[in-house]
Amino acid sequence: MNERLSPPASDPSLSAGLPSAGLQPGCWQEEEAILAWGRAALYNFLAAVFLEPPDERWADSLRDGGLAEVLALVATADEAKALIDRMACGDAGGWREELARAYTRHLVVPGPDYVPPYGSVYRDGPNGPPGTWQGRPTLWGPSSVAVAQAYREAGLALAPGGPQVPDHIGLELQFMQHLCACEAGALSRGESDAAAAWRARQAAFLRHHLLPWAPAFCARLDSEGIHLFYRLIARLIRAFLESEREETEL
Repeated sequence: MNERLSPPASDPSLSAGLPSAGLQPGCWQEEEAILAWGRAALYNFLAAVFLEPPDERWADSLRDGGLAEVLALVATADEAKALIDRMACGDAGGWREELARAYTRHLVVPGPDYVPPYGSVYRDGPNGPPGTWQGRPTLWGPSSVAVAQAYREAGLALAPGGPQVPDHIGLELQFMQHLCACEAGALSRGESDAAAAWRARQAAFLRHHLLPWAPAFCARLDSEGIHLFYRLIARLIRAFLESEREETEL
């Protein structure tokens, strides 16, 4: 039975639920497994940002400082101060509603501040080369079909109730989380050949699917009129994917 690309639990912790590698301390498999689990956790966090609007736990985590510390790494001094001041205002309900409205405005309902979260819009647009978005958005283009095929080859399917266009940014990030977790699991069991195969699958998906359009999406998300939270998330994704590009020598 196929495993499904169901939305990750809305746990904003970057290390929540990560198992121990279960290997001898200091061996290279343990170090590589820990790194793979860490990458899986970050992909899981980023996927959750786009697969569902921030709920009470998300907003509370931001206000308690956990996520704010991460986002401050990619913020200017003024932006970090603005984010901290907003979270410290004491209006927890208002903060949650503000984030939920921003999620809908930027990622769900087309409008002046809408940023399409689908790869085919940037890769298969009618008037622009790959990596750009020009003209009327195009969904379910050739790139969408190719992404769906990559999911099927890994034994995954789209879950009911979630995004049904396979190249949604949240689904592609979640797929990378799955591949990293599979690599980590193989390393934890001492299966170096299987781990290498999962690592190769990650590199292929980054090269052929995520990297060709995610930077353009992030550039649009990090622009005037977009809520500061999502602007900082866009910068975090760009920085992380650039490190992934360098690590995999793409």
